[in-house]
Amino acid sequence: EDDFVKQIPSGMEKGDVVVFKGFMRPGGDVFSVNFMTGYTADSDIALHFNPRIGEGQVIMNCCTGGDWGEEEKADIPSVIAEGKPFEIKIVTKRNKFKVYVNGNKCMKFDARLNVEDIKGIMVKGEAFIYQVKLERKLEKPVVESLPFGLREGGWIVVQAIPKKGSEGFAVNLCCGEDDDCDVAFHFNPRLQENCSIRNTFSGGDWQEEERDQPCFPFEKKETCEIAINIKSDKFVTYVNGEHYIDYNHRLSLDSVCHLKLTGHAEFYEPEFL
Repeated sequence: EDDFVKQIPSGMEKGDVVVFKGFMRPGGDVFSVNFMTGYTADSDIALHFNPRIGEGQVIMNCCTGGDWGEEEKADIPSVIAEGKPFEIKIVTKRNKFKVYVNGNKCMKFDARLNVEDIKGIMVKGEAFIYQVKLERKLEKPVVESLPFGLREGGWIVVQAIPKKGSEGFAVNLCCGEDDDCDVAFHFNPRLQENCSIRNTFSGGDWQEEERDQPCFPFEKKETCEIAINIKSDKFVTYVNGEHYIDYNHRLSLDSVCHLKLTGHAEFYEPEFL
């Protein structure tokens, strides 16, 4: 198979997230993702992420001047080994890379080259990778107009990384852009309380909040995906692919027009599906 190279002429930045979606080809055994300082196969490799099904391991390494460094190993995630669809997220920090597979922490790798020198990402081997996407953190405050409004069956997907000292953050489905506008759904994970608060703001007042939850799936400095599915009678929320909580509508869906992301977290471009 031809190698695929995604070019990043400006270089990577601290806080960038690269998302790979795909699955192993039938009979496939290995593939690799390489974060390179150039666009060709002879470029230095700042990060080599290399699942090997036959060995049951993922190898991580770097290569400088043609010489490989010391390998680091971890058990291969079951979704890759079993040929199931996978989503790999690699978060770029100032001095390390953090890897998540289908929302679960997989590995971390201390950077041995400068992150800013990474100019290309190469994917090669026996996997079918149908998406490679670079996500950059958004400037705050984040206020996004909902392109289709809220419609039954639609989805809103938010990517966030709570900051080191985070008290919490919020995903708000709002009825306007102003600070005092109504909020149909306020979803507020509070990391110091280990509790996700849900509420509605209407006519200048907060209503009765909801706190019941099956667990608290958020951690400081760890990436999370919040997906909200709009039903006729409620919002159904998933975190990292797992059903989390439901919230019955208290305001009309027709009145909701904006998404606001607030609080102590880095946010990435939301998806409206």
